[in-house]
Amino acid sequence: MIDQYPAHEARGQREEMPPILQCDIRLNQSHESLMHHRCCLKGMTASLRPHVAARQAAQFVISARNGSGLNKWFDYTLTAAGGSYGGYMIDWMLGHTQRFKALVSHAGVYDLRSEFGATEELWFPMWEFNGTPWDNPESYAKWSPSFFAKDFHTPTLVINGEQDFRVPFTQGLQLYTALQLQKVPSKLLIFPDEGHWILKPQNSVLWYNTFLEWLGEWTMKPAQPVVSFAIRSARSFASLPVQVKTS
Repeated sequence: MIDQYPAHEARGQREEMPPILQCDIRLNQSHESLMHHRCCLKGMTASLRPHVAARQAAQFVISARNGSGLNKWFDYTLTAAGGSYGGYMIDWMLGHTQRFKALVSHAGVYDLRSEFGATEELWFPMWEFNGTPWDNPESYAKWSPSFFAKDFHTPTLVINGEQDFRVPFTQGLQLYTALQLQKVPSKLLIFPDEGHWILKPQNSVLWYNTFLEWLGEWTMKPAQPVVSFAIRSARSFASLPVQVKTS
């Protein structure tokens, strides 16, 4: 799906926004369909891997852009972002393509072996990778983004919550370390008082502004803050300061 998000129009401004491509490989949202989707992913069936679907969708839009009015955007604004499993998708694409100008990984799995020993949800890796890392080490190595770190080149924003027990924030620390050691432009945003989702209002504002600023920096079109006055208060909000590292 391609959409033109009218964020500024709601505030009485007519500034044109870049198109947004959303990729969903599920046929519908029913419980049966979701379970079928999960079952089809066992062993990481190639035809349904989300990172493959996203890259194919991007390629489709690029190849079909002539006459669609999208040409001006795709010269410099092709970026990708994902959270949770989408974050894993971003981490995977980071080591397999340089097509995107910038990436954003929120709560993404980076190293499958260390993730297995720390997550509170073992059903997913046990099912998708056919057992434990010691029973099936080849599968964990084959599909772990960490094994492709030497191919990281795309500027990446890494976001995590310290209270996340589904995808522990150390996954983001490992990813950020790999990027920094290879001098890949990167930024780390950690929320000490958030979990898998960023739910507190001020933290949410900081999340969106950091997201927009990062993509704007690498697409040569700086984004306007969502709520400029809220950024200042969010950065000093509560007794646990948000930690931002960048290079």
